[in-house]
Parts: sequence; C-alpha cells; structure tokens
Amino acid sequence: MTDSGPPGSYGNPQQAQPPAPGAPQPYNAPPAAWQVAAGLQMPFGAPPPPPPEGFFVSRPTSGKAVAGLVCGIAGLVTGFMCPPLMIVIPVGLILSILGLAETGREGKRSGRGLAIAASILSGLGLIGGLGWIGFLVSRAEIGQEKSIAEQSAVVDYDVALIVKRLAEYQKQNGSLGPGGPVLADSSAAPAGDTQGPPRRQGRGGPRNEPPPPETPDGKVKGTLRTGHLVAPTELRFWGGLECYTLTVTGENAATLTFKTYDERLNREVHITDVANAQYDSGRR
Repeated sequence: MTDSGPPGSYGNPQQAQPPAPGAPQPYNAPPAAWQVAAGLQMPFGAPPPPPPEGFFVSRPTSGKAVAGLVCGIAGLVTGFMCPPLMIVIPVGLILSILGLAETGREGKRSGRGLAIAASILSGLGLIGGLGWIGFLVSRAEIGQEKSIAEQSAVVDYDVALIVKRLAEYQKQNGSLGPGGPVLADSSAAPAGDTQGPPRRQGRGGPRNEPPPPETPDGKVKGTLRTGHLVAPTELRFWGGLECYTLTVTGENAATLTFKTYDERLNREVHITDVANAQYDSGRR
C-alpha cells in the first residue's frame, strides 16, 4: 500500500525547492543548496573569497603629506620676506617625515610622492632659512662693530680735548690743584669744531662723579673735576660727561676713566705729564 500523504512528508521525501521570488528568509539562515550550487552564496561560516586578480583597494591620501607640502611651499615663498614665518619650515619637515612613514609599502595611506616632495622642499627651505638667518646675524654684527668703531673714535676725540684742557689748567694754575680757572664753556655750540668726528648718540652709564659746584668767581673750588674742564655741549659723545671720572694723582698727573653700559668702550687713561700732553689712549 502506497502512502499518499502530502509531498515532503515522511515516507516520501522530496528535494527542497527554491522559495518564491521575494519571499523572506529567516534571519542568519544558512544558504540553501541551490544558492551554493549556483555560486550566489558561500557555505555558511566560510571566509569571503579573495578579490579577483588585478583588483586594487584605494587608500586615503595622507593628510600629513599634504600639510607638509603646503608648509614647505609657504616657508619658501614667505620665509625670506618675513623671517619669523620660517617657523613653518621645520613644521613642514616633521609632517613630511610622518607622511613618509604612513605612506610606505605597509602604510595605510597613499600620497608618497607628495610626502617626498614635501620633505625635499622643507629640507631646502631649512637650509636656505639657516643661511638667511646667518646672513642677517653677520650683517647685524658688522653694523654693530662699525658703530663701536665710530663711537670709539668719538671717545678718542673727547679724551684728547679733556687732556688739552688739563694742560691749559695746569699752565694757568701751576698745578692740577684747586684755584685754577673753570675752562668749561657752556655756551659752546654742540659738536665743537667742524674738524673732528661727527657727534654720536651713545648710551651713557650711571654718573661716575657729581657735577661740579657753582663757581661764581670762575675759580675751581675743591677737587678738580671733568665738568670744570669741558661742558656737555663740547663733547662729541652725547651724554659723555657723566661717563667720565677725573682723578688727580699729582701736580702734573691724573687718571681719566670713561665707563658706559657698553664695556667695549670703557677706557682708563693715565696722564703722566699734563704739560707735555703725555698720556696713553686707554684702549684695551
């Protein structure tokens, strides 16, 4: 006797049929046999197949490489016009190195050509920037040395004027002691005669000796001072009177000290014979 039960019941197994088009399938249900056979799906739990030959997965461009290239170009273009902007050059070099690291063969980013170009531009900019800064520093040093030389010539002129007035004072008074005439001419035109060096603006220091007392009779009272011999307007070193200290060491000898904030101009002039204007320049 033949079982006449419905298709697919026990005793009359039938092969599973594909579901009707559009019919939903259970969630996470394994693929049917006909799907596997047709190549539409892999067996449940199998790894995905490798990509076909020649297939390439694109990688995102390295932002560090792009930023390094921008910084390198900006540093080269603007750095020489405004030296503080050269700070972007080392920043670009660091970013380009990081870009090279992440765009390598095993890297996750593309844009290795950009990273190489950024590193080259940043390296050239760094070398050029260091050379430009060295040039500016050397120019500043040359200018400073020139200024010191000009100021030193002015100090030499003032020292010679003070020694000349000392000789006049000693000649009229017989010694460098008190009682001689005040030779400072407060009405003298600035910069004195026209044959000496031009007047220079110098940085004076703390007053080394107090101003001379009033002398209504035109005679020196007490210790002879620089202010008795020359007036500020007679000196070529602007503000130089407060930098001088005169120390009388004998009837015909004295020491003249010149000090400013710039120690390279400091002098200590020893006058051994005022009458014959014998003295050393005080240069070191």
